Amino acid sequence: MARLHSQDKTSSGKGGWLGFLKWHDKGYGASFYEALHKLKKGQLSNVIRSSRGLHIVKLKTIREREQIPFEEKLDYLRRDYYTNHPEKVNEAYYGFIDKLKKNYNYSLYENTVDSLVHWFDKTSYDYRTNQGFNEFINSLTNRQMNMPVYSFSEQTVIVFDFLNRVMKNLPQGARPELGMKEPWDRILFLDPTKQLCLKYGYDHDFDSRNPVAKKVRRFLEDEMYKIQKSRNIDNRVNPTEDECRQYFTENAQRFEKDPKVKVQEIYVKGKELADWLYHRIQNGESFAKLAEQYTERDSVVNRQGVLGFISPVRHRGITHKAFRMLPGEVSEPIYYSGHYSVIKVLERQPGEPRTYEQAEDIVKAALKRKKTDDLHENWLKELRSESQITTFPDVLAAEFAGENE
Repeated sequence: MARLHSQDKTSSGKGGWLGFLKWHDKGYGASFYEALHKLKKGQLSNVIRSSRGLHIVKLKTIREREQIPFEEKLDYLRRDYYTNHPEKVNEAYYGFIDKLKKNYNYSLYENTVDSLVHWFDKTSYDYRTNQGFNEFINSLTNRQMNMPVYSFSEQTVIVFDFLNRVMKNLPQGARPELGMKEPWDRILFLDPTKQLCLKYGYDHDFDSRNPVAKKVRRFLEDEMYKIQKSRNIDNRVNPTEDECRQYFTENAQRFEKDPKVKVQEIYVKGKELADWLYHRIQNGESFAKLAEQYTERDSVVNRQGVLGFISPVRHRGITHKAFRMLPGEVSEPIYYSGHYSVIKVLERQPGEPRTYEQAEDIVKAALKRKKTDDLHENWLKELRSESQITTFPDVLAAEFAGENE
C-alpha cells in the first residue's frame, strides 16, 4: 500500500520504510513522535497530522537502548527546549541585553552613526568584496577616526577600532550596503552586544571557570598547532608542473568525471571519537564491525554502514572526497552537517576520463594535499621520537564506550 499510495518520495520506493527514528529525526513535529511512541510493536496508528502532512504508521520493531541518566541528558534537554520555545529564549536574551546596557551605562552616538552612513555613501568602497576598505580608512581624518561610536562602563569605542572589528566579522559575499541606515541598526546591535557580554563575562570570572577556561585553552592550543604546522609544513609545499602531470598520469582514475562509488561509512558526532575510530581502522580493526557498533545513521546499522552507490545530491558532504578515492581506501574523518564521517570505498565504476588540462586545478590541490599529509606525518614522527608517549587503549575504549548511544 505504501509503495502504491504514499506521497513521501524518500520512503515510498522502500515500501514506506523510515528506518529507526529517534525523537525529532527527520523533523515531523511533536504530534508525530507523540503518537509514534504510544504504539506497541506491530500496532497500526490512527491518522496522524504533522507539519509534513497526514500519516498512517506501523511500528515494526523497537531497538532498546539503555536509559541515559537525567544529569547526562540535561544539556540536550535544554537545547531541545530552546529550539521549541524560541520566543521565550528571545525574550530572555533581549531582556538580559537591556539589563547589561542599563548596568554598564551604554550610550550610542547617533551623530557618529549618521556620519558613517554619509561617508560610506560617498566612497568608492565596494561593500560586496571589501575592496578599497583600507583606502577608505586612510581617507578619514584623525578627528573622524577618533569619533565615539558607543560607550559603556567608562569605555569608549571609536570609529577606527569599530570599523576594523566589524569589517572582519561581516560574512564574505553577504556584506550589506553601508551607505544607508538600515544595515547599521543590526551592526550596532550585534557589536555592542558582544562587547557587553564579554565585559560581563570578565567581571564574573567566566574566563577562569570550566568549561569556558577549557575551551579557551583548547582554542589557544589549536591556534599554536596551526601556526607551527603552517611554518613547518604548509609553506614548504608547492608542487611543480612536472610533478602535477606525473601525479595525474599515475592517478588518472581518481580524476574521472562522475564516477560511481560504493561507500561504507561510520557516522558519529564527536571529532575525538571519529579520530579514535579512524586510527583503530588504520591499526587493522574491521571497518564493518566498528560501523555496526558505532555509526549513528540508523538506516544502515544493519548493513554495517554500507550506503551503497552514493550521489552528490543525497551525500553531498562526502562525495567530493569519495570520488577521489580508490577501492579499499579509508578517509580521515570528514566534517559535515554537525557530524563526522569516516568512509571506505568498496567498489568503483569508471566515469568519463578527463585530460590534464580539464583537471589541472583539482590535480594541483590533490597533490599539494598529499605532499602536505606526508610532510605532516613525518613531522609528527620527529616530534614523537623526541618525546616519551604512552597510550592506554583500555582507557580510550572506556571513554568512548557510550558515544554511540
